Amino acid sequence: MFMSGNVMTQDSPPERADFIEMLMDSCRIPVKRIDENGREIIQLELDTKKLNYKTQLVNYPSFGAFVKEKENLENLIFDVFNYTSPARAEQWSKIILRRVKMYDYSIDAKSSETLRDKNNSQSALTHILTRNKAERAITIEEATKHSIMDAIRGKEKKDSMEN
Repeated sequence: MFMSGNVMTQDSPPERADFIEMLMDSCRIPVKRIDENGREIIQLELDTKKLNYKTQLVNYPSFGAFVKEKENLENLIFDVFNYTSPARAEQWSKIILRRVKMYDYSIDAKSSETLRDKNNSQSALTHILTRNKAERAITIEEATKHSIMDAIRGKEKKDSMEN
């Protein structure tokens, strides 16, 4: 860490060991805090909303614009208190919050779709993470009994010399 004026920042980004760490690091945002000595410091904190959007698998070109409009609607929950009475603002904020939740559910539903046709496939994140891949170990003995390609494909070589 180095200090610039009263603000402390990190020298260089830490090394990433795997994809999950890289994803988590990319979702950290700088936040100003006051430490116990009264100095202003900048800490990197996880932005869970950013992480949520990054892990969605929505194959739609206007998804970013949809998220922007959803976030604008969500920000109205706070703005409504500046323009109306507290009782009325409370009612409007509940109505807006229900709408925002509806949009969140629609994003989750779209993200959980698995699309397939005869040429292409797009899996959902849960399908990708839970997919089982069976591996087959090929031994030298197996390769000598069968041809190499048959051993790789898991087929037994037909013995043409059988009775």
